[in-house]
Amino acid sequence: MFNKFYVFYVLVIFSSSMNSAFALDCDVVARIFPFDRINEVEIMRAGKQAEKASSENRRLCPGDVVQVPKYLSQIKIKYQSHKSEIVRAGLSYKVVALAKPCQAWCKLQANLNELFEQFTMTEPSEIHLEKMGSKGVGTSSSIKMPLAASEGSDYEFFLSADNSAIPLFWYGGKAPYKLTVKDALGKVIVNKQLEKAEFSLTLPDARIGSEYSLTIQSVDSLFCNEDNSKVCEKPLVVMASETKTMEQLVALFADCDKNWRLEIWRQLSVMPNSEAKQNFMEHLAENDIDLYDFELCE
Repeated sequence: MFNKFYVFYVLVIFSSSMNSAFALDCDVVARIFPFDRINEVEIMRAGKQAEKASSENRRLCPGDVVQVPKYLSQIKIKYQSHKSEIVRAGLSYKVVALAKPCQAWCKLQANLNELFEQFTMTEPSEIHLEKMGSKGVGTSSSIKMPLAASEGSDYEFFLSADNSAIPLFWYGGKAPYKLTVKDALGKVIVNKQLEKAEFSLTLPDARIGSEYSLTIQSVDSLFCNEDNSKVCEKPLVVMASETKTMEQLVALFADCDKNWRLEIWRQLSVMPNSEAKQNFMEHLAENDIDLYDFELCE
């Protein structure tokens, strides 16, 4: 499933450090396959009390014992070596060490697989797409964009050399909104007043190397600053890229040096409707995926 596209990420995004709340003092060799009632499964780790599994706590180490309650028909455990074990109702399973240790490339694939599962196969916690657009996402006096990853003009949006529309959305502030796009010379090329917290942006020149800046603020704001908008002169940088599969978009999300989330949103928006696409877009809109939890950023 993963091809040469991912070689770049071995050097850029792979880290062996564990930063999540469920960091394990061992080499992870397997994971419980995610499903709706995963929190009813127990994991017994050496020298510790049994703990509940969850979408965040499903990594397994050699010697861990997984207990399936009698009322669940079965669960699946996937090893980094790609083999799987089915554990049926009322039974326990002891995780074994890999015959051949998983090296950096193998671990990267496993972590990206887990990220893909988290994006496309599990329910996001609260948000639904119908909460976006004219209704906004949450309430705040300051305008924010979940896809921005980090606030401020130092954190660019990276886009592919594509002339298709870019669906923007944000939340906070107060309508009507003023949306402005400037080119690299500071010339205003888009100047819109909007009643809804959404806009379909088409750049006039999406060649590689083109640069723009995006500002969104409440129309009654005289100045754009962090008190009223986190989207002040937000750079849009056009780079070489191409249409990707959903798996490749997950890997693009995992680029720790560049924020491709707006580009991912654009590509997802034109894909055929599916549950995987819906879940992916909801997680992006809620901004509830942390790459540190997947050992993909230092």
